[in-house]
Amino acid sequence: MLRHWALVACVGLAALGHESAPAVVSVSPSSGSGAGRTFTFIYADPDGGPDIAMTEVAIVSGTELTGRHACNFYAGADRIWLRDDDDRAWIGPVTAGAPASLRNSQCAVAAASFALLPSGDRLTMTVTVTFAAAFAGAKTIFTKVTDAAGQATEWVAAGTWTAAALNPAPEVVTSSCPDPSSDPIYSVVDIPEQNGRSMRRIVTPACYPVHSHYMAFEGMFLDDRRPLPVMGRTAGHFEVIFVFVDTEANRQKLLDNAAVPASVKAEVAAGRVREALTDLLVTYTPAAVMAGVRREAAGVAEFSYAVALANAGHAFLELNDPGLGFAGYDAVVFLDDLGAASGIGVRRWPWQRHLFHGRDGGYFLNLDPRALTPALFGHELLGRNLPVLLSEYLVGERAIVVEGGVTYDRTPIINPRTGENLEPLVRAYEGKTPIANYIAGYTDVDGDGMVDAIDPEITPTADNVDGDFIPDRFDPDLRVNHRPFSWLYAERGGRAP
Repeated sequence: MLRHWALVACVGLAALGHESAPAVVSVSPSSGSGAGRTFTFIYADPDGGPDIAMTEVAIVSGTELTGRHACNFYAGADRIWLRDDDDRAWIGPVTAGAPASLRNSQCAVAAASFALLPSGDRLTMTVTVTFAAAFAGAKTIFTKVTDAAGQATEWVAAGTWTAAALNPAPEVVTSSCPDPSSDPIYSVVDIPEQNGRSMRRIVTPACYPVHSHYMAFEGMFLDDRRPLPVMGRTAGHFEVIFVFVDTEANRQKLLDNAAVPASVKAEVAAGRVREALTDLLVTYTPAAVMAGVRREAAGVAEFSYAVALANAGHAFLELNDPGLGFAGYDAVVFLDDLGAASGIGVRRWPWQRHLFHGRDGGYFLNLDPRALTPALFGHELLGRNLPVLLSEYLVGERAIVVEGGVTYDRTPIINPRTGENLEPLVRAYEGKTPIANYIAGYTDVDGDGMVDAIDPEITPTADNVDGDFIPDRFDPDLRVNHRPFSWLYAERGGRAP
């Protein structure tokens, strides 16, 4: 049975003026699945939220309450501890907001996202828990709460969780090239700007011309064919830390952001920026985030968030880790003034001028606080750098047209296998699926009810005879297995890349 650690000395004690016992209110989410999640626990105390002295959580296999081989942690006074594997000792503590984590063989608890926030008669505890692969399976979430007088609730079964990564989980690409030793071999081309005084330097790994998914890219990269970094996968569980560059100007940008709720703005105005962002990210659900990419993909990605404040600007943070452990996250989001830009898509951290340097350190992206929304975050994280064409396509003479005051690129895009001009379909002008969503695996190309990103096998159909990610109408070569762009070198579903 789970130990009640240091509460033995408090049993039976009740101080005068503390006649009302605390209570467990809820955990959110109360059910779900995944490799990790940011959980929010709410407790109540008639004597006020600050009267709560300790909270404890045990996430256990099955329904039996036990301390051995469990994810068991307790918190109080802005510190958190984790029980060891054999239920013999506490690991820690670490302090809320610290760049540290507590780990046992079942789970890890991140201090960067941990917070205890009293308000009125409530106490809200936010904590991000990441489960080990060996701890997979159905879990019960138990919790209890103790007040300053030692009055404690019984253990309450507040929720359930299935600890498991989305399956099958794609492996992360580990190199720019199939052979990592080729990474340092690249070509450099200097492109003068129109004013003749400055230039762009295009760095292209030598291995890239042999692959089929690098032709045109979104936005300003359409013309120079520069290959861009992308996340190593487009599905699964993503651990993300938001790093807010804490300046008065950036605080004002949050206050000016129409997408930020009034309650969050009130916290910003009161100087509780970290708490404000923590509350804001609770609303960044998979459905809200993936709306920036493709709504159908909401079921194949999930996110856990941590929040940190920094004094240095994003230019410094792109090269330096101020002790927050950037390399331990799937992505780092810097919230800082970007001038006229709303966001800058994924790059590899630490950022160097060789485009693909820093792969082992993780990924980062930049968002402007005034423009911050769930959809913008999703787009910059998973959508912006995906290619929008395949290199086998034939590109006609450049055609720029203005319709209704809007400038469009109507350059013909010809499928060499069929001769059809795909430009209206590729650009989604007729409401059709653009190539980027096929390549990302965000569609259900074989119609089996499973989004391609997590489908272990694509079944050939009359419209997709080679059973790859590209329907035949868009497919330039039925002999080639066109696979997800960001899984180009990863094993998936038992098929070699």
